[in-house]
Amino acid sequence: MCPWDAVIFGFGVAEYRLGAALPSAGLRNALLSWSTATGTKLLCSRARPEDAQSLASLEDLDFRFVDMAIKASLPSLEQIRAPATSVPVRRALPEDREGVLRIAGAAFHSGRYHADPLFPKDLAHRRYQTWMAAAMDSPSEADQVFVVGKPGAPRGFFHVAVMGEFAHMKLAAADAELGSGLEGYALYEGTLRKLREAGVRRAEAVFSPSNPAVMNLYAALGFRFAEPEVIFHRHATGACRPKAGDDRAIQGEA
Repeated sequence: MCPWDAVIFGFGVAEYRLGAALPSAGLRNALLSWSTATGTKLLCSRARPEDAQSLASLEDLDFRFVDMAIKASLPSLEQIRAPATSVPVRRALPEDREGVLRIAGAAFHSGRYHADPLFPKDLAHRRYQTWMAAAMDSPSEADQVFVVGKPGAPRGFFHVAVMGEFAHMKLAAADAELGSGLEGYALYEGTLRKLREAGVRRAEAVFSPSNPAVMNLYAALGFRFAEPEVIFHRHATGACRPKAGDDRAIQGEA
C-alpha cells in the first residue's frame, strides 16, 4: 500500500510488483477482488523499457502506460561547470510557506498523476501542496527547502533531502513566468552550490522526462541520466474520488 498518497487522496493507492505468475483472467479477477476488499482504487506499477515481457504482462493485466521516470546523477558537485548567477538562493523561512504552497498547487503539469487522463487534476495538485506543507512545517538539516525570491514572496522552491554527503533532489517548481529563464536556472544552480558549501558531494534526482525543461537544466549542470522506467496505472471500478465528506483541507499530513 501507499499510505501517504491514500491519506491525501481519500482512497486506497497501492503498488503492484510483477511476480512469477503469468497474466490470466484469474489474476485479473484476483486484483479486482483485492482492490474492492481493501478500498484500493488505483494500482501503480513500473517496468524497465527494455523488459518487453514485463511491459506486455502489465498491459495484459489492464495496466495502462501513463508516464516514464529517469534518474539524474551528479557524482561530484565539484564537476559543476555552469556559470553562477547573481540571483540569490536561500533557505526557506516560515513566511515563505503560503507562497511555496501556492506555487506547488499550480506549477506542476508532468508526473504520473498529472499524466493520467483518468486521475483528477485537483487531487494531483493537492499531492504536491501537501508534500510541500510537510516540508515547510518540519524543516531540518536532513529535510531542506531552498527558495528564490524575497522573504514572504518566493518565486520558486527546491525541496532536498540531505544524508551526509549525498543529496536527493526531490521536488522543484517555479512561478510559470520564470520558465527556463534566469531565476529558474538560478534555483537549480544555486541550490547545488548551497549544498556543496554545506559539504554535500553528490546528488541524484528522479523526474519525468516528459518535462524537457527540467532535463535541460540537469544536463546543463553536468548531470547524467540512467535507469529509465515505464510507469503504469490500473484503475479499479469507480472513479478516483474521495468519499463524500472526505475532501480534507491541506494540513501537511504525511
